[in-house]
Amino acid sequence: MGGAKDAWAAAGYSGVGNFMLHTSDGGETFEKIKPANYTSLLLDTASQNPTHAATSSPLNVQYTMDGKSFHHSIEFGGGQSVEKLGTTG
Repeated sequence: MGGAKDAWAAAGYSGVGNFMLHTSDGGETFEKIKPANYTSLLLDTASQNPTHAATSSPLNVQYTMDGKSFHHSIEFGGGQSVEKLGTTG
């Protein structure tokens, strides 16, 4: 687990677009990470550790396995929440 200092959040601004925010210092600083292409509104995030995270939108789900780039999941559709199940994802 990443611990209390590590967190991911979905964000977006009108005219700027969507992005993921990642902090590894308890929120002192955030790194903006671009989501996968053709991303609509991002709704929720979950993470397994500092480099493995997922985010959902109304139409799709995205994931990262390196903490630097997001990819579309093959899952069809999206949802309003992402839940971590078990100890491996």
